Amino acid sequence: MTEREHNKDIEGDQTGGNQEFSLDPSLGEELFRSISRIKEVPSISRIKEVPRLPINSLFVAVQLIGKKKTIEFGKGNKRYYISFGNYEPKTAREKALFISVYYALVYYSVKHIDRIILTDLMENIGYPRTRIKYGFLESQKEEVIDMIWNVAKSEIGVSGASVPSSIKKLFPEVEKKDIFKMNIFNVNIVKQYSATRALKNAVILFKPNFDRNLIRFNGTSEVLGSPISEPEYKNLAIYIVYGRNLSDTHIKKTVKEILEIAKIEICRKNPERTYDKLISAIDKLITDKHIKRFEFNPFPYGKRDEEDIKKGMTTRSHENWFDEWLDAEIKFIFSDDKKAKR
Repeated sequence: MTEREHNKDIEGDQTGGNQEFSLDPSLGEELFRSISRIKEVPSISRIKEVPRLPINSLFVAVQLIGKKKTIEFGKGNKRYYISFGNYEPKTAREKALFISVYYALVYYSVKHIDRIILTDLMENIGYPRTRIKYGFLESQKEEVIDMIWNVAKSEIGVSGASVPSSIKKLFPEVEKKDIFKMNIFNVNIVKQYSATRALKNAVILFKPNFDRNLIRFNGTSEVLGSPISEPEYKNLAIYIVYGRNLSDTHIKKTVKEILEIAKIEICRKNPERTYDKLISAIDKLITDKHIKRFEFNPFPYGKRDEEDIKKGMTTRSHENWFDEWLDAEIKFIFSDDKKAKR
């Protein structure tokens, strides 16, 4: 369906449809007033731009969701933290969806965009379409709306004795007091329903509490547009793209750490599944030219590599290969022609 046809279908149900408002004056008076003027989803400008990754230690650390409920920065009396409102993704898909929505709202906020149609957001972050009239099931729209509310619960706060000057600069609305916490964004959602009370679409309204002028972005990668249907790859690709801003040559981590980043389950009943899922994600990193190659150190002998096959082996021959592989170091070597802009 074309964008024009999509808009026509929405407009064709104006007489029977209605909207549901979730209002919060903390969005700011101007944005708060604008909510009441939203009559139909098509009246909102369409956003078809794939978001980029923010380059800022505060936002880079969002990748650690699931590993830590609270992420601390700084030392001594000048410590601060970010938290995720007790939300913890249980699967690779949930993590990929959370960080995709989070980084998208950061990006659009810095671009001075304060609202986006739900289905535009879903398309821009790689949410998989279905073969239905409007492209997404009602349950899929509700899933993303729920995740937006999870993102909205994210907070920054101070755990030390005073507010660091860098935080006062980044969050200019911080009151002059020693202890504080505040949301990263203020978010509201206007839902649009059909005459049969089916969720047709929604408008996401958001206002950042951080200074937009202090946020920079990775200028080359559109990894946030990668399919959420390949969540392990997307989680790992985001980590690799960020890593390239710290090093022009390589990244080293243990296999266990990489599995945690990608949120690939460590399955001891079927260790081959864990191994194959990681290799599949890494192969796609090479195909998409995020990395040039990779190396294990030590090499996980006993795997079904070319040498084993030549010897007639079809299964791993080394009894403890899996534990040794988890503790092994994996090195991602970047392509020379794919350096991220700083």
